[in-house]
Amino acid sequence: MPLKRIVCPHCEQAVEVPMTSVTRSRACPNCGNMILLQFTTTEKRQRRKALLMPSVDQDGGAGEASESLPPGLAVAPQPIQGDLRERMLADPEVRQRVKVIKISVAAITVILLLVILGSVFHWWTGIAGAVSGVVKQYNASRLASADDSGVDLKDPKALPRPVLPTETPSLRPPTEDIPKPATKPITVPESPLNSFKQDDTPQEDAVIMKAVMSFLDAPNMNERLNFVLNRVTAETKMREYYKNHPDRPVPYDTVESLGRDTTLANILAYAFAVTMKDGERRRLIVGRSKGHKYLVDWPSFVIYSEMDWGQFVSARPTKSVSMRIMAQLTDVYRGDFVDPEKYLCLKIINPLDVHADPLFAYAHRTSSLGRKLEVIMRHSVGAALPLMLKLSFPEAGGEGDQVLVDEFLREGWVSFSGDF
Repeated sequence: MPLKRIVCPHCEQAVEVPMTSVTRSRACPNCGNMILLQFTTTEKRQRRKALLMPSVDQDGGAGEASESLPPGLAVAPQPIQGDLRERMLADPEVRQRVKVIKISVAAITVILLLVILGSVFHWWTGIAGAVSGVVKQYNASRLASADDSGVDLKDPKALPRPVLPTETPSLRPPTEDIPKPATKPITVPESPLNSFKQDDTPQEDAVIMKAVMSFLDAPNMNERLNFVLNRVTAETKMREYYKNHPDRPVPYDTVESLGRDTTLANILAYAFAVTMKDGERRRLIVGRSKGHKYLVDWPSFVIYSEMDWGQFVSARPTKSVSMRIMAQLTDVYRGDFVDPEKYLCLKIINPLDVHADPLFAYAHRTSSLGRKLEVIMRHSVGAALPLMLKLSFPEAGGEGDQVLVDEFLREGWVSFSGDF
C-alpha cells in the first residue's frame, strides 16, 4: 500500500500514511487522531468525490510551500489531467447531458428513416386503407346496434312510409315488349339515409308524384319538356340526345319515393328510385321551380354527358369534355404517369355499361384539384362515387386508356344551374 506524505491538521506535523483511492480516513502516526482523507456529497442526483492530496512540486515530492501552509490548507484537490474535452467529460452532469443528446439524435434519425421508407414503399396508403376498413366496420356495428326495431336502416325500402294516393303495387302495366340490353347498366348508389326527410303533407306528396309520373309517361320529348327543370338550357341537349336514343315513354316497373333530399344545399328537392324494365335502378330528382312547379332534373336521370362514352373514347378529345361518370381510387401507374407521389389516379367507369373498358384519370396530387379529389375519394372508403368531371386526353404521351382530370364540377350528378 503506497505511503502519502500529508500534514496532520491536529498536531500540525508532516506524516506519512498508507492511502489508496478508496481510503477515507487514517489515524495520525504522531498524535493518534483520525485524519479525514476523502469526502463525498450529493447534488442533483450526482455523486461528487474529492480526494485530498498534498500540493506537489515539479519533482513529484512535497514542496516546502505545502509545509508552510496553515493547518487545514496543506492538502488540495488533485487537478484533472487532459485536454478541455476530457476535463469537461470528467463532470458527471456533462456526461449525462451528452448521453441524453445522443439518444434524442438516434430517435429522430429512426423516425426520419421510417417516414422516408414509408413514402418510398407506400406503407401509409396501406395503413390508411386498413384504418378506413376498421372505421367502416365500426360504423356498421353502431348502425346495427342502434336498430331496436329489427328494420335494416341501411335499406331505404325497409323503412315504413305512407302510401301515396297515386301508388299501386304496379304503377303502370307493361304496354310493350321492350328488349333488355346486352349488358346490365350500373345501379346508381343511393344517398345516405339521413339525407331524406318526409315531413310534407299527403296533398303535396301527391302533386310531386303526379309530376314524376307525367315525366315518365310522356309519349315523346316534346311532351316531356313540359316537366323538365331549366327547359331553356335542357331543350337543346334533349333534342341532340334523342337523335341517338328512343323517343318514347320511359320503360319502368316501379317508382319509390325516398322523401326530401337535404344533400342539395339551398334547394328544395325530392328523390325517387325508379326501377327500369331491365332491372336497373335509377335515381330521379324533382325540384321546385320559381313558379312553384315540381319539375324533374332530366340530365341526372338519363346520366347525360357532353359526349357519349363510346364517342369520347374513339374521338380522344384533347379539350375538356364534361362527363357524368363513376369514379374510384386506384393505383394504375404506367406510361407517362408512373409516379404515385406526383399523380392521383382514378378509375373511371361508364355508368351506363359497367362491362365497358374503364379509363384511368390522373390529377396532380399537390394541386388544389388533386387535394380536393383525394379528400372526396378517401371518404368513400373504396366505393365508386358518381361525379361530374371535365376530362380530356393528353395531347402527347399517355396510353390509350389514360386521361386527364381538368376540372371537378360536382359530387353527384344533379346540377340545377342548367349549364350541364
